[in-house]
Amino acid sequence: MASFSSLLPSVTARTNAHAILDASTSNLNRSIAACNYLEFLSLVEHCLAATTNALPAGKLPDARLFAGATELYQYDYWSALKYVNGTQQVANAMTLMYTLANVTSSATAMVAALQRYGSDTSRWDPSQIECDGYWLDVSTTKIVEGVYESTKDDDDGGDICWLRFWVCSIGDSGRVLL
Repeated sequence: MASFSSLLPSVTARTNAHAILDASTSNLNRSIAACNYLEFLSLVEHCLAATTNALPAGKLPDARLFAGATELYQYDYWSALKYVNGTQQVANAMTLMYTLANVTSSATAMVAALQRYGSDTSRWDPSQIECDGYWLDVSTTKIVEGVYESTKDDDDGGDICWLRFWVCSIGDSGRVLL
């Protein structure tokens, strides 16, 4: 997984977020977006660290889960920034998130190929998802203790908050949904 600084050496995600926050004192929506950006970066960093720790330990399903969560957070924040995109700083943040999401997507696909085909890279194909007809074997799927089996979204966003809490705490518990 690539580090933030290796992708765009002159602009890190955190300094970009602080610059947006400092320049947005008169724009409440942009200030909120910058605060959310910092929160998302913490979640991204947590998931990247969990991915990085899982790979050398041979925990490919865990690494794939955390890499996918990282990609989701990066894309979601990129998508949310479009509503406050009125400055060059926000445009830079969007570019950074887009770049990070693309790199993470490629890394996630490589983890999936490693899990599916092993270390013989000659067998690796372009990534496959459900749209391509690839489906995981559901007989091996397990539900982690305490995680809701229902994916029904609450009106107050309760399940979304629960999912965020679960992703943040799963690295400590060692239990994974896969």
